[in-house]
Amino acid sequence: MAFLSKEEYLRLIESARLDEEGYDELDYHAPEAWIPAVSPAKEKMERARAISNHGVIDILNHRKDQIKDALHKNINFRIGEFTIHIRKYKQTGDLLSLDIFVMQQKYQTPSGSPCNMSYKADLFRDNRFINKPWLAYFDSSGRGKDIPIETMVDIVRWLQALNRMNSFL
Repeated sequence: MAFLSKEEYLRLIESARLDEEGYDELDYHAPEAWIPAVSPAKEKMERARAISNHGVIDILNHRKDQIKDALHKNINFRIGEFTIHIRKYKQTGDLLSLDIFVMQQKYQTPSGSPCNMSYKADLFRDNRFINKPWLAYFDSSGRGKDIPIETMVDIVRWLQALNRMNSFL
């Protein structure tokens, strides 16, 4: 068993005393100065989780004023075979615009096999959307950018009409 020399022993006592003084200072300032911070990454994850936990609201039978209220309060909508996901709200002055993503429920794969899946809606290839003025807001992957809220109401109304027309086919 090795013993400490007198110098080593005094150095250890001195370092312990300095550590103790440092702890006293920390104890004195800790309650006032230390506030736990939430990391930005954690806040981002919480927002994403909250958004993904929103349910899908069926607005097939909503009237025009009810559609506008629903667009302000919810982010996922089902209208017949179509599902609209609002990705972003943009406020510029008094004008509110939306970035959306449109999915379409399919019951057959492109190869002809039966399925029940959601696919990106290609509004340019679908004959039901030809010559619609709001088609300029969309790309071929079903994404719509900077769509004014009034135009969004018109889109929803058209999707409601499409669902009613399917009942006559």
